[in-house]
Amino acid sequence: NAVTLATEDSNGFFVDLEPATAAVVITLGGSPPSGYYVASIRVQQDGATAQTISFAGGVILDAGGTPHPVTTTLDGITIYTVETWDGGTTWHISGVDYS
Repeated sequence: NAVTLATEDSNGFFVDLEPATAAVVITLGGSPPSGYYVASIRVQQDGATAQTISFAGGVILDAGGTPHPVTTTLDGITIYTVETWDGGTTWHISGVDYS
């Protein structure tokens, strides 16, 4: 129930909540390139029981002060955009549901 995304290796990620048994913690790990970095994270909800997620790794900011919640629609998809301007010290995150 924990996923670490290696930001130094990619800028596109897929997280499937199907095998999760409880809340999933997504860590923005590694060392993204210094300066500006942006990535997309596609999160697909479990098909039987809706799971929750949280983010770790740096300060996570959103316009409302907390990250957009993952959709609770079974098999639904939430796509997050994460951005940093300071090598991953501060992360800005936004999400959109495609349920």
